[in-house]
Amino acid sequence: MAHRQKLAQCVLDHFAIGVILVDKGAKVLLMNGAARDIVERDDGLALDHGGSCLRVQSPAAARKLKEFIAAAAEKGNPGNPLSEAAMAVPRPSLKPPYPLYVSPLPECSICSARKASVAVFVSDPCRRHGLSADMISRLYGLAPAEARLVAALVAGRTLKEAAAEIGTTEGTARTTLKRVFAKTGTHSQTDLIRRVLTGPAALAGWTAD
Repeated sequence: MAHRQKLAQCVLDHFAIGVILVDKGAKVLLMNGAARDIVERDDGLALDHGGSCLRVQSPAAARKLKEFIAAAAEKGNPGNPLSEAAMAVPRPSLKPPYPLYVSPLPECSICSARKASVAVFVSDPCRRHGLSADMISRLYGLAPAEARLVAALVAGRTLKEAAAEIGTTEGTARTTLKRVFAKTGTHSQTDLIRRVLTGPAALAGWTAD
């Protein structure tokens, strides 16, 4: 069991989105690195003082999350209409709220002797993608300069900012981007970014904004 839990932890730690597996009382059974980064900031979503249960600072959001988790844990009840739910968790820092999604889990004992019954997915809108240009280059057959440009664009830079970051002119960057479109089968900057973020390159590290 310990080996299976360690394998599950290693896989989940590759995900950029936070994943928290809890029981019906919101007791945390497994949490990946992205989720740990969020709760350790204690900015609206955290662990309680005992370090075992999810805690939401906003009373209204806390009540809603408690209801969602309880409903998801009762997924076997035919009359339960709230087996999956989504909400926004406000932050005292006034940064954009955390988008949070609650979903029931099938019977599973991979986490511990206590069975996890609910998965909580959470992300931080303020985090930037810190993708590896080398990985992008290998995945899509791009030259190093092309891959660096793509990495900068995926990180949220404008074309002008990306050009400055990689040490070239905006005109050259625009020409480079056209080559990238041809190699990746994309037709716009938005299409390109979506292609990269839905591929294996998105398993690379993220950084705080």
